[in-house]
Amino acid sequence: MDLLDRSVGPIKIKCESIDEILEILSVSYKIPIGISLADAKKSPDRQIDVNLPEMVLKSVLDFLVMQDPRYKGKVEGNVVNFFPVKDYDPLVTSLLDTNLSRVSFSSQLRLSDIRYEIFDLPEINAKLVQANVAPLMFEMGIPSTDKIGASLKFSNLSLRELLDQITLNTSRRFWRLARWGDANKYIALTL
Repeated sequence: MDLLDRSVGPIKIKCESIDEILEILSVSYKIPIGISLADAKKSPDRQIDVNLPEMVLKSVLDFLVMQDPRYKGKVEGNVVNFFPVKDYDPLVTSLLDTNLSRVSFSSQLRLSDIRYEIFDLPEINAKLVQANVAPLMFEMGIPSTDKIGASLKFSNLSLRELLDQITLNTSRRFWRLARWGDANKYIALTL
């Protein structure tokens, strides 16, 4: 069955941003989803109310895009990817398009530590240093001690493709990349 034809719902969510709604969908229905956020300095998040009956995922995603037309979604390699069509952040876009020559994660790596490993990749770190942007790392609650469970090795793929592979090959089904802070001096990755 095509991912977009999966049945989801009913869905009732009040006053949340599009990324929060996508994360709830991802966790609730085990759907791999990624989103790069629009530049909050150019256009603030919109709060969306969702009250939908059971329907196919495509209809839910179409509804979300109608509520926040800054975004577009499409399926790439069995992952729903959302990205801004206006008010995008050039650094976020550049990072996601960055080609990574070689990436390797041990099966013993904690799921909560993948973000540190990603920001330490030479290609990513170089762009962050050049832009004078620091990774923003924090955990809500107690950090997970769960391991990724399988060795992951990739070469010649973009950061977006790597994040998609993580959602397909680990228990983490959602990723979000965004700038934060005064003057957008931080970058945050949620996995």
